[in-house]
Amino acid sequence: MHKRLVWPVPIALAILLSGCSVTVTMLGPLAPDSLVGYQLELINSERGGPLEAGDPVFDVESRVAYLFPAENSALNLTLTDRNNEFLSSDSMSYSRSGSTGTVEITFRINLNVDFIVTCKLRFTDSVSGTHRCEFEERERGTMELNTIESGWGEGTFELEKP
Repeated sequence: MHKRLVWPVPIALAILLSGCSVTVTMLGPLAPDSLVGYQLELINSERGGPLEAGDPVFDVESRVAYLFPAENSALNLTLTDRNNEFLSSDSMSYSRSGSTGTVEITFRINLNVDFIVTCKLRFTDSVSGTHRCEFEERERGTMELNTIESGWGEGTFELEKP
């Protein structure tokens, strides 16, 4: 005669009836811890706002690329400064939570104006996904940071080592 081990069944039933719940979470791809050493290319399939309407300097392009050479630093690989060098950031921050990353880059255009890019990246695998970015020109030097013009873009992105 075979004896069955049945004592786990009453314990499982007691846990279930006591109001405890068990949640199973499926993890998707995780956003990277850092963007240092990566190039981020945004493919804006949808664009809008006054910046998209034809600002000669900061148009929301259909493709925009940023390089992150060091912590808190970014280069815009679409725009160049007066010396024909890629526009370098005044500040950059990146944070992540699960499969979502948020990057904010500030470029100082002159003493009075900043160009600010804020992107929410949703990773569908370890190097690509979808994004929604806000682009703003803001006036500096006042108590309030007044937005001069703004625009947005959304679509897909690719993250790669150059």
